[in-house]
Amino acid sequence: MRITHSKNAGSAKRYFELSDYLESDPNALLKGRWFGKAARLLGLEGEVDKAIFDRLVDNQMPFEEGRITQRQREDRRVGTDLTFSAPKSLSLLWAMTQDDEILQAMQNAAHETLADLEQDAQTRVNHSRGVMSLAKTRNIVGASWLHTTSRPVDGYPDPNLHVHAFTLNMTHADDRWTALDLSAVVKDSGFYEAVFQSRLAQHVQEIGYPVERSERGFEIAGITRPTIEKFSRRTALIEAEAEKRGITDADEKGRLGAQTRDKKASNTVPAAELPVKWKSLLSPEERRQFQQLAGKEILPAKEKTSASQAADFAIEHCFERDSVVRERQLMRHAILRAIGVASPNEMCHEVQSRPLIRSGEEEKTLVTTREILGDERAMLSFARRGKGEYDPLASQHQIKRAWLSDEQKEVIHGVLNSHDRVAIIRGVAGSGKTTVMQETIEAIENGGKHVTVLAPMAQTAHDVLGKQEGLDAHTLARFLVDKQMQEESREGVIWVDEGALIGTRDLTRLTRLADRLDSRLILSGDGKQHQPVTAGSPFRLLEKQAGIKPLEIQTIRRQEKEDYRQAVTLLSQGDAAAGLQK
Repeated sequence: MRITHSKNAGSAKRYFELSDYLESDPNALLKGRWFGKAARLLGLEGEVDKAIFDRLVDNQMPFEEGRITQRQREDRRVGTDLTFSAPKSLSLLWAMTQDDEILQAMQNAAHETLADLEQDAQTRVNHSRGVMSLAKTRNIVGASWLHTTSRPVDGYPDPNLHVHAFTLNMTHADDRWTALDLSAVVKDSGFYEAVFQSRLAQHVQEIGYPVERSERGFEIAGITRPTIEKFSRRTALIEAEAEKRGITDADEKGRLGAQTRDKKASNTVPAAELPVKWKSLLSPEERRQFQQLAGKEILPAKEKTSASQAADFAIEHCFERDSVVRERQLMRHAILRAIGVASPNEMCHEVQSRPLIRSGEEEKTLVTTREILGDERAMLSFARRGKGEYDPLASQHQIKRAWLSDEQKEVIHGVLNSHDRVAIIRGVAGSGKTTVMQETIEAIENGGKHVTVLAPMAQTAHDVLGKQEGLDAHTLARFLVDKQMQEESREGVIWVDEGALIGTRDLTRLTRLADRLDSRLILSGDGKQHQPVTAGSPFRLLEKQAGIKPLEIQTIRRQEKEDYRQAVTLLSQGDAAAGLQK
C-alpha cells in the first residue's frame, strides 16, 4: 500500500477526473465510489460526483454553503492517497480475459481493507497550549477509483490494476468536523497491505482462479515470471534508472517513478484496442496458459501451510531478532504466510489465541513469549543473586601500564575490587577498552583465577583479540557447546568482549553455565555502538532491571587529531548532525 499526502487542491481535482491514465478510455465508466462512515454522515454514498468531490477538496460542505473544518490554512493538507495494487499476474489475467469479476474482486478487497483501517482514524486534541494528544474518531471521508493500466511506455501502457483511495483531510468528532490524523495507518501500512493482499487472493479464488503465495503476497498460478516481466516495462525502466543513480530505497524509487514517466497523452494505441495489443505480445505457450486459466483448468499448487503453521512461522520469525514486538507486526507476517489458505480475520484470531504475553490495546499492543520472559528472568536473577556476594578479584594489584589514564585505571580498580558476580565495562570505540582488558586479565590470573576470553564474532576472537592482542580468545558459540572449555572456566572468570552484541537467549545460556560452574562474568562493550543481531537488549536489562552499574570509559584515544576526535566523540554520544558537521 503506497501512501501519498497531498497539499495541492488543483492537482487532487485533476488527478481523479478520469478513472484511468488514458485520455479516452471505456474504463472511465468505472466511476469513483464514496467510502467511509463520515462520508455517509455527509450524505455521500455510491458513485462519486466530480463537483461534490471538488467541493470537499476545497473544504466546503457538499450540499450547502460553509466550510467543513474550521481551519483553512493555505498550505493545509488536502487529503491522502492510499494506493492498493494487484499482483502483476492478476492484472495480466484481467487483461487477457477481460473478466469483470476480477475488477469487482479488486474493489471489494480494497473497500474491505479501507473499512478495517478506518478504525485507526484519529484527530488531534488540544488540551492546553503545547499539550496535545490523539483521539480515535473511527470515521473517514473518501473516494476511490479503480485504474487498470500503468503509465504509457513507448506509446502504450501495460496492464496494472490498482485502486486509488483518496481520503479527505476531515473526520467527525464530538459533533464537529476536524482534521484527520492517519499516523496509525501510516505506521501499520505493511499490516494493511498484507490484509489487502490476503482478501484479494480470497476473492480471486472464489471466482475460480488459482493463486500461489509469493514473497510479498501472491501470484496467479500458471503465469510465469518471464511473462510478468514482459508486461512490467515501467518497473524495468524505474529499476534501470535507479541503478544508474545508485538508488536502492523503495520510497526513493517510487518518487523516481514520478520523474521518469511518460505523459498520459503519449498513448498511441486506442484504449479499445489495448487487449488486442497485449495479446499480440504473447507466445503460443503463453496464449495456451491464459486459455486454460480462463477455462478454470489450472489447479493451484498444493499448499501445505496451515493457519496454525503460519502463526508458528510468524512467531519464530518475529522473535528471532526482537524480544518484544507489536502484535500487528506479528499478524502481518502470519497473514502473508497464510495467503490463499486462511483469511486475515482467521489469522488474527489464530495469533490472538496463542498464549503470548500482551500489553496495550489495539495498534499499540505489544507481545512477547513466555520463553523470552523466562530467559530474561533467569539472567536477571543470576545477576541480582550475585550482588555483594564475592571477594575482590585482586584488590592489591599495582597497575603496570603507567601510561594509562586515570579514567582507565579507575575502571581496572573497579573490576578488581568488585564484590559482584557480574561486571559491565562500557566504553565507546577507540577508548582503550582492550588495553584495560589486558591489564585486568593479568591481575586476575596473577591472583590465581583462570580467565576465559570470549567474543560473539570469530573475527574479533581470532583476529583482533588473538592475533593482534595475543589473548587466548574463543567464540561464545564454541564455549556454549565445548564441555572441556567450560570445565576450564570453573570457579574462574568469563570475560566477553563486545558483549553488547549478545542477544538475551545466548546470554541466558551463558549465565546458566556460569551459575553451574560458579564462575564470575565480565561483559565489555558499547550498547550504543552495537546492538544484538538476535532478540533482546541484555545490556540494558542488566543495567536497568538488575541494577548493575557499568564502569565507563568515555574518552576516545584512537583519533589523535583533536578536531577529528571531537567529531567521533559527538557521533559516539548520538549527536549525528553535530558529528558530521564537525
